[in-house]
Amino acid sequence: MDLASALHSVRTRLGRNVRATRIEAGLTQEELALRSGVAPALLVQLENGCGNPDFTMLAALAKAIGREAFELLDA
Repeated sequence: MDLASALHSVRTRLGRNVRATRIEAGLTQEELALRSGVAPALLVQLENGCGNPDFTMLAALAKAIGREAFELLDA
């Protein structure tokens, strides 16, 4: 697997996990964006597998959802 394919896979999995945990927590995208300090448009991109978050953003999202950051990356 080349680097581009690997990154696409990680972004897709991350987006799917953020969306699933957000829904499980009973949060809308707007609520999660507000709680985490992440711009709503960026959260939409992230959930669609197009975002490129840094560790600070992952930690903020995880905290707002009530999870650990590594859980958002877990398959």
